[in-house]
Amino acid sequence: MAPPFPTYLRTHRRKWALSQGELAELLGGITADAISKYETLARPPSSELLIACEFVFEQPALALFPAMSLAIAREILGNARAIRGRLADRSDAQSVRKRLLLDNLIIRSEQILDL
Repeated sequence: MAPPFPTYLRTHRRKWALSQGELAELLGGITADAISKYETLARPPSSELLIACEFVFEQPALALFPAMSLAIAREILGNARAIRGRLADRSDAQSVRKRLLLDNLIIRSEQILDL
């Protein structure tokens, strides 16, 4: 399987026939040049931009910025496994709750990452 394209922001912008300037205006507070940099990941999108793009295009960040999203998912998966390992021998109610969350997170992350 080929790695995901770093970003599909341009694809979605073009699907709706928006120029970079029009998308910048729609999102507010950014320039067409900034949109260009987000489209190539020369500049990582801020959390505000991710939320705005999700809202505009009705697509999750994972679909708009897959390479960045998958890198974050890998890091979270590693962190979740480490915390889960530290909780493995504990049986108190809080540890059980934490393990439930972490187990679910690990399963979802592995599915997203195809592990």
